Amino acid sequence: MSGPGQLDIPEMAEVEDDTVDIRIDKSRVALLFSKSKVCIHPTTKIKDNISGYLSLSKTKTNHGTPLTGNDILLSWVPDFFLKSHPRDLNVFQTAEASAESDLRQLVEIPEHLDYSFSVRLNSIYSILFRPPKYGWNYGSVVINLRNSGESLPPLFFHDDECSSTIEYSRRIAKDHFDPFDEAGDIFWGGTHLIMHLKKYISLEHSTHEPQLYLVNPTPEDTLAFQSHGLTHLSAPSKECSNDSFFSPKKSQSFLNPFRRAFQDLSFTVLERFSRVTNYGKTEVDKLMDHKVTKSLLPHFPREVQVLFESKRLQKLTEEYDPARIFLANWAAGVVENSNTNNINASSEAGLWSEQQQEEDSSLGPFELVYFDERVKRGEPLTLDQWRSSFNSEGRLIVNIDYLLGIIFHGGIVPSLRKELWPFLLSIYPWDSTENERKALYLSLQDEYIRLKRRWYDDIPRQFNDRSFIEQRNRIEKDVHRTDRQHKYFQEEDLPHPDPQSTFSGTNLHMEMMKDMLLTYNEYDTELGYVQGMSDLLSPIYVTLSDNALAFWGMVGMMKRLHHNFLRDQSGMKRQLETLRQLIQLMDKELYIHLEKTDSSNLFCFFRMLLIYYKREFDWEILLKLWDVLFTNYLSYDYHIFIAYAIAERHREVLLNQTHAFDEVLKYFNELSGKIALEPTLICAEHSFYQYKQTVSLIDRKRQEVKENNEEPPKPLPVITPYLRGLLSKKPSNYGGTSN
Repeated sequence: MSGPGQLDIPEMAEVEDDTVDIRIDKSRVALLFSKSKVCIHPTTKIKDNISGYLSLSKTKTNHGTPLTGNDILLSWVPDFFLKSHPRDLNVFQTAEASAESDLRQLVEIPEHLDYSFSVRLNSIYSILFRPPKYGWNYGSVVINLRNSGESLPPLFFHDDECSSTIEYSRRIAKDHFDPFDEAGDIFWGGTHLIMHLKKYISLEHSTHEPQLYLVNPTPEDTLAFQSHGLTHLSAPSKECSNDSFFSPKKSQSFLNPFRRAFQDLSFTVLERFSRVTNYGKTEVDKLMDHKVTKSLLPHFPREVQVLFESKRLQKLTEEYDPARIFLANWAAGVVENSNTNNINASSEAGLWSEQQQEEDSSLGPFELVYFDERVKRGEPLTLDQWRSSFNSEGRLIVNIDYLLGIIFHGGIVPSLRKELWPFLLSIYPWDSTENERKALYLSLQDEYIRLKRRWYDDIPRQFNDRSFIEQRNRIEKDVHRTDRQHKYFQEEDLPHPDPQSTFSGTNLHMEMMKDMLLTYNEYDTELGYVQGMSDLLSPIYVTLSDNALAFWGMVGMMKRLHHNFLRDQSGMKRQLETLRQLIQLMDKELYIHLEKTDSSNLFCFFRMLLIYYKREFDWEILLKLWDVLFTNYLSYDYHIFIAYAIAERHREVLLNQTHAFDEVLKYFNELSGKIALEPTLICAEHSFYQYKQTVSLIDRKRQEVKENNEEPPKPLPVITPYLRGLLSKKPSNYGGTSN
């Protein structure tokens, strides 16, 4: 019988410290920590996610003595089990919301449920923490067990749905005005878990492997990491605040291949393993037999598992070039094809490397503003939402920025583009009524016909004007090779109207495209038609399905991209230079690599920027991207951040697998049709906010230096006019300079 104030908790069976088999058959335990919306992702499909509670609980009363890792269970229980046990669900919810760390109500931890687990802390060898950043929605942890070398299912923290994480983040922002840790990582559920774990166990991590924590490591374990800078986390003293939390620093640049082997679960690990053979067979065997290696191995592709299981590392080194090609292809597949739920797709593509932080230390600590909402994509604007945004006269009655925000974060349902794109392409004013738009359409239709008749009715010009004939031939050739896979342009069901043409057949849509481009050649007398414009017109023509609207939509598009086609290429040079400066400011490691490979001119992005990513995405995906870019919601030049996001999401392949200009160019050219849009958009928005905060921080620091009449310890980064223009929602002045 328990005395007053004590809990009647069944004692855990006496077993060896390193066992995993805890005998807790339907035991009832007292919760110490609980966190909801921690999910297991059995597949890459969101609908298959299994949500549950992650908890810490004690298995016995401590009678005033400190609890140890042998007394504490780390458990995950699925929601569907707790819904059938409403009393236990209430205790889990109370534990999550309560500041108390020791509730006196008992809950059942189930056994023999799919994916559920319950292990003593002492039975855990290591934990991998993957923060939610750089374009991936959810942070995750992987728990590696001590005795068996096995890993538990990866746990993903859906922090945007978790009330305790949201509340704690807000409290930090209110109290400290800085929810980011020293590595620039925002507070997340994994950080919350570390705060509570360190009350009961020692956590040790290497500054070279910042995401991997050893649990109660032995001296042998510590030695195995060969780290020169281990940071030790143990149960805190009384002076330590419970609200403090720890987050790892960025890894350093030059590491022993052994240490770097444990840094990441991506292809970088594999490349580092291929180098380890230089240290001899004994060291290789030790590495392959190490518990950490065994715990990482299940996360590699099956082909790589077979490779490592057969210990063919010597052969891998001998065949370095084929191996490098394989690893690059695999890494690209991971980055672009894996769902954000897949742990293998996580990337350490930091905007600020360790080297950058050291070089820019004159900025002082990062004072970044907290964003209440995580960057995430939303649902597209629907027809009902759009129609309800107008009054009876057809005049917009909601805030324009509100509508643009919906479009920016979710796009537009396809059936609505025909009605909405004329606003985004500046054909119709946002403050117009329905009658005003009808009148404007008739006027624009008449103007299009008038412009077309300038050349269409001028028969002598069509046969004698050499300049006109050259442009007509150029347009015809371009149209006949533009989007021929689309149903509008696939069939040639009409004989060509010009018997002297090199093309024997055509169709109505191709002829309409030729007429519009010849008319644009007439409209823009300064620039005329330039190769690439047919790529821009075809999606507008198909979407608006009206010759006059499509023509004026093309005019609107060219107001945005006119500078791309200037004969002196000043517009393209400026955009590439802006992107170069952005990479140099935000990711120096990548910038230095591009310089070393003679790729800092960023010619690999020329086609992307020239025709607004037309050749990089499949048709429907391109239209979603254009929905976003047409809004100017964050920046008029937001397409520069799309380019930056593509570079960031492929940075590890670039850093590790490209060594010359032609390899960089070939790699980017082969991305066509393989870029995942949604993660790229998330990464671009993350990058924009981080860039905006960086500029603000530099400006504030520069102002402080000026007011104090002092010199900074190190020169502050220069924010050029090109870079500052990225924060504007208005068109850039391409007459300026970058100096």
